[in-house]
Amino acid sequence: MRKFTRYKKDRNTDDPEGTVPARCEWYVNLTITGCIYKGMARGWLHYFRQMNDYTLLKKLDSTVASFVRRFNVPARIELKSFMRAYWAINKPGPMPSKYIPNFDTMNIEVKRTILIDLFGFSVIGSMTDEGVIAKFEDLVGEAVSELEKDVGSLY
Repeated sequence: MRKFTRYKKDRNTDDPEGTVPARCEWYVNLTITGCIYKGMARGWLHYFRQMNDYTLLKKLDSTVASFVRRFNVPARIELKSFMRAYWAINKPGPMPSKYIPNFDTMNIEVKRTILIDLFGFSVIGSMTDEGVIAKFEDLVGEAVSELEKDVGSLY
C-alpha cells in the first residue's frame, strides 16, 4: 500500500509534532473504510458492497497486518478492519456509524482537531472558521480523490 511506503519515507524526516504515525493511521483507515464526502460514498468497500466473499476481506486484513509488521508501524496505531467496515456499510444500525467517517457532518471543532493532530498545523487555532474549512477541504479532498466513487445510494 502506498500509505505504508509514505509512512516509511516520512518517519525518516524531521517530525517535531510527531504527526507521522497519526497521519499514517488516518490515511490507512480512510483507505480501509472509505468515507462519505460531499454526499457520495467513497472507497472500494462502498463500491463493492454487494460482494459476499468474506475470505477476501479476511485476507485483506491479514495483508494490512503484514504491512504493519514489514514497515515497523508503532503498536499504538489502531487500524480498522475491512471485515468490520464491510458490516458497518451493509448492516447499518439505527444510529449513523462512526466507524465510517462522514466528512459532511463533521463540525468545525472536529475539523480543527484533525488539522492540528494529523497535519501539525498549530496555526489553525487562530484561523477563522472559513479558513479552517478551506484547509480541511483541500487536505481531505486530496486524500478522498484517490478513493473509488459509488454512484449509487449511500446505504
